[in-house]
Amino acid sequence: MSRFRYFPIVIMLATASCNQKSTVLVEDLANFHSDTFVVDLSKSYYRLKPEIKLFEKKLGLPSLDTGFNGLQLRLTAGLKGDGLGYIVLTNQNNSWTGKYWKINYQLNMQQDSFVSFQSLEKEIEPESGWSYLSRRLAELDLLYLPDLSATKSNGVLNVNVEFASKTQHRYYYMVEPDDYPDYPDAAKLTRIVKLLRKEFDIEF
Repeated sequence: MSRFRYFPIVIMLATASCNQKSTVLVEDLANFHSDTFVVDLSKSYYRLKPEIKLFEKKLGLPSLDTGFNGLQLRLTAGLKGDGLGYIVLTNQNNSWTGKYWKINYQLNMQQDSFVSFQSLEKEIEPESGWSYLSRRLAELDLLYLPDLSATKSNGVLNVNVEFASKTQHRYYYMVEPDDYPDYPDAAKLTRIVKLLRKEFDIEF
């Protein structure tokens, strides 16, 4: 019997073209200097890796395991039994485009293939413009929030964030702020999710 799992929202910053420019998130990552490729992956990444790879293949997305020629960031979150919101934001030469999928799916017992998969796809653009969105995401520390994969959450919202560049690949897990009322970084997560819902007028 297949079962639904806690579904991650996915946001991805990838490469493509758009007519509006913003450098905030790109500059944030450019300020990270390393002579080697730095990998910082949470425990949840290894637990969810087979599922992550299934989605990459199904949606035609590249693996971030060896980095990305530009900036690509994915944020996944959703409600148990209520599907998955999957956003792809794309940047190349400081220009942006966006895509969004609303997905309902079931995995088999081995968690290595889809029993069912339905999705709706649309192009998206932030209501307030790419410059504003990029700046707000940077102000909310989207690239730097800590990993909480070692914690146990009973909340509804669980969020996984993944990003990669030429020098770095990071994946971290955040939980619903109601579980951690005194934890400011969890509160930032709520603000990020609300920002994305508002700017793109989408369901998470």
